[in-house]
Amino acid sequence: MGRAFWVLGTGTDVGKTFVSGFLVAGLRRRGREAGYYKPVASGGVRTPGGLAAADALWAAEASGLGDDPVSLGGCVYETPVSPHLAARLEGRPVDRGRMDEELARWRTIRDPLVVEGAGGLAVPLDDRGTLMADLAAASGLPAVLVAAPGLGSLNHTALSAAFARGRGIPLLGVVVCGHRPQDPVERDNLLWMERMAGAPLLGVLPRADLPERPRDWTAAQRESFVSLWDEGTWGRFEAALGEGRTG
Repeated sequence: MGRAFWVLGTGTDVGKTFVSGFLVAGLRRRGREAGYYKPVASGGVRTPGGLAAADALWAAEASGLGDDPVSLGGCVYETPVSPHLAARLEGRPVDRGRMDEELARWRTIRDPLVVEGAGGLAVPLDDRGTLMADLAAASGLPAVLVAAPGLGSLNHTALSAAFARGRGIPLLGVVVCGHRPQDPVERDNLLWMERMAGAPLLGVLPRADLPERPRDWTAAQRESFVSLWDEGTWGRFEAALGEGRTG
């Protein structure tokens, strides 16, 4: 079974999908058979093949994966609300058994497998109180924590990292997404990030000026996306991946 790791966020809309698609694209560029899986998602979109996670569509397009986007999502809900509420409104409880089976199946096909979480670590998945962090912890896999670059991020990162450890999720490190180097707050936050997270700062992704949908990217834009990290950063990331308990 191949290696796998989670991409979890300090909250909603901090860049988990951007980071996930970038990591898959970059690892594949470096010769790895990387793949993507989203165990639970709300706000799904209708496709000819069925209901697909919007994040899976984006990640597949951004990374050039040839997999059917519908197959990249586990329990996908159409209602754009928290998973526990979407499951209740649509009358379909989150199916942990199905997600576990699909995660195991994808790990026999892709190595490493990037597993993207939903929302932040404390997002509820069902009315029993199962949280996103519980799903990640039960898998036994480590996680990359995605953090926003701006004001408030240090607090969110410190709390999320502590919460992850409290649930038994090993952290490979932090990736900051959407950084603007001209912003003094964001520059200073980078200096504090490792101390607040208690984990390495694996890399920083700048705010990218790209069309919203990867299918609209030019060849030059696609190249700029996959080249956002230099070789040194990729080396540090792969070293952390190798040292983490990913298999």
